Amino acid sequence: HRGYQWQCAGALRMRRVLIRTAKSNQSPPMASKANFIFLSAAAVTLGGCRGPEVDYKITLLSPPVSLRLGEGAVFEHAVHNAGKTKSPNRGYSVLMTVYDASSSEVAEEWLETAGSSLAPGEASTYSMSSGYWHWKPIAPGKYTVRLEVIPNPGTVDPVPSNNAKTISVTVTK
Repeated sequence: HRGYQWQCAGALRMRRVLIRTAKSNQSPPMASKANFIFLSAAAVTLGGCRGPEVDYKITLLSPPVSLRLGEGAVFEHAVHNAGKTKSPNRGYSVLMTVYDASSSEVAEEWLETAGSSLAPGEASTYSMSSGYWHWKPIAPGKYTVRLEVIPNPGTVDPVPSNNAKTISVTVTK
């Protein structure tokens, strides 16, 4: 966590040095236009350290552990703000990935770009409307389903280890 902030501060500091160098017509070894553009992009990318620090956490609510072939699965989940700072609106996305357990290949991937603002201690629950599903298996077998909260740029998650949940699902004929 501190290392990330240091990297970000370093990139922002480097950007300021290069801007100052460009204005004073001095040429340090790394002040080429390509490096300036790269470091400017890095400063923008790493600029998230200036945004809020929000500890996102995901919970699966009554996930299906067995399904019948062709049956739609809904992975109702809750995203919690376990931190001390209010999250920004649209501060995160949720990525669902289904892996074939026998080959570890991705069978299905789904990204939910949402994320309402969450106060510290608050959670938002996500499901599907009747007749809709997150995943509909097309072959029997064992699968691994992973749901992960991904902080959007501009948000820093100091505890990324609680951002994902993984379950096993068996699909029968």
